[in-house]
Amino acid sequence: MKGLIVPWAILAALTAAAALAVPAPTRADEWTGAGNVGRAPRVQVIADDGSIELEGGAGSRIEARVVTEGWRISPGGVRIKENRAGDDVRIQVRTPHRFWNGFDFDTMFHPDRRSIRVILRVPRRIDVDLRTSDGTVDVGSTSGSMHVRTADGDVAADDVRGEIDLATSDGRIEAGGLEGTLKASTADGSIDVQGTLDDLHLHTSDGNIHAVAEPRSRQTEAPRWDLQTVDGNVVVVLPEDLAFDVDAHTSDGGVDLDFPSVQLERTSGNTVRGRVNGGGFLTHARTSDGSIRIEPARRRAALESRGGVR
Repeated sequence: MKGLIVPWAILAALTAAAALAVPAPTRADEWTGAGNVGRAPRVQVIADDGSIELEGGAGSRIEARVVTEGWRISPGGVRIKENRAGDDVRIQVRTPHRFWNGFDFDTMFHPDRRSIRVILRVPRRIDVDLRTSDGTVDVGSTSGSMHVRTADGDVAADDVRGEIDLATSDGRIEAGGLEGTLKASTADGSIDVQGTLDDLHLHTSDGNIHAVAEPRSRQTEAPRWDLQTVDGNVVVVLPEDLAFDVDAHTSDGGVDLDFPSVQLERTSGNTVRGRVNGGGFLTHARTSDGSIRIEPARRRAALESRGGVR
């Protein structure tokens, strides 16, 4: 028995060395789909693996591409299923779960050469639901509901209007040019958002939070704005004339509230509660390990003009 083990071990080592030294060419494959939609379109993408990119624009047409590297698009490889019911379009991207499906030495020894990209061009006014188990999500230039979920990857959004819900289990969230309501959460990563906001809920277990509410932002959709991190700093920039209540607390750090019209109910080194500009809906900020700073846009503009950093 021992005599068999050694030759097999040598063969495996030689095979691995050959695969590393002489990489095979990476295969590429592509799938496309397109169709016109009406006035109330909705698109949903569910992917086992891969990044998702979505961009809105003029027209009434949804165009989708799935581009793979190191995967074949086939019944035994990556499987793509498109369903349509009226103006609702659903695209599923499934990867094989058996180890030997689509096996080759190149992707075994160089897993970074295996990738999937889902690319969509859609009408600007559209409801969107995007989900991937492993990959980044990048969306822009849409108006409607926007729901994004990834189990492992960063999320980026730009020029998105409507009901916005962004979540990742492992990655950072960056979003700018927003207008509407925003919920963003990550289990491990920072959150950096900016826009004209009516509702704001930001949660991270490990990372900093930086939020800028533009001058026309108003707390009209919810009883409170909520910003929470377990390990990180919280910086909130609000319109100077915004009327709100504040409840900010850190277990290890300081709290800075720099508004001209403030009525404090309770203040200490790590807790501030009170009313700003007469009070209104609640701005609730929490961190277990870090500082909290709530400041008007005027102060932020002055810091930026002097080259200050957040």
